[in-house]
Amino acid sequence: MHLVCMLKLALQKFPQRIVFLQLFHLVSISKRGDVIPAVEEVIEKGKILSPFKIIKICPSCNHELFIEGAHLFCMNDECPKRLLGTLQYFVSRGQMDIESLGDKTLEFLFDKGFIKYINEFMV
Repeated sequence: MHLVCMLKLALQKFPQRIVFLQLFHLVSISKRGDVIPAVEEVIEKGKILSPFKIIKICPSCNHELFIEGAHLFCMNDECPKRLLGTLQYFVSRGQMDIESLGDKTLEFLFDKGFIKYINEFMV
């Protein structure tokens, strides 16, 4: 048996097949595909009880989140994280491929108010 400390956990097929995990649970996992581990069962319950809660409000702009299948979406067109994500996608390798404009630089420019929308790249 191998011990693994999972710092982040993606809940696949949520909310239909959500596994209610809590901090410090001992779980059995199996390998799915090439990399993705799947939680099979809870072997031993943790001592600290804090159930996973699905957030209903966007942590960035405080607007209500929309659930579509296994994903949560903020529908606010002016949500800062949504705007930044759109910019990061625009400059990424598969799109405009702007090599000298990485996530950290783009985040800095966005936070300082130098760029907010894609059309501002065209000025």
